[in-house]
Amino acid sequence: TEGQLAYPAQVNLRGVVTTVTEEKWQSWMQSTLELALSNRWNQYSAGGKKEIDWDGLKEYLEREMQGLLRRELKSRATLLFMMQTLDKPSETKRTSRVRTRRSARSAAAV
Repeated sequence: TEGQLAYPAQVNLRGVVTTVTEEKWQSWMQSTLELALSNRWNQYSAGGKKEIDWDGLKEYLEREMQGLLRRELKSRATLLFMMQTLDKPSETKRTSRVRTRRSARSAAAV
C-alpha cells in the first residue's frame, strides 16, 4: 500500500564495530523508516496523487537513517542508502545521488 515498505529493510554492517546485533539494527532501521514514511508520505506524494517526489523522499529517509547511525554509533559512519521504487520509471531518467561521510573509526553500509 502507499506510504509503506513493500519489503523489509536490509542492513549490512560490514566493518562496523558495535555491540548491537545486526538483528537489532534491522529492527531500528525498519522502525525508523516506517515512522518517517507514516509522518511524511503525504508531503512527498503530493496529497495522494500518482506523482511522487522519489528524490525528495529518498533524501529525507537517508537523513533519518544517518541520524539513527549518529545517535547509536556516536560517530559519523558512512551510510549507503539504496531505495528501489515500485512504480514505472518516468520518461526523464534521473540518477540518484549517494552522499557518504567518512569516519576514521567506522563505516556502515545500510
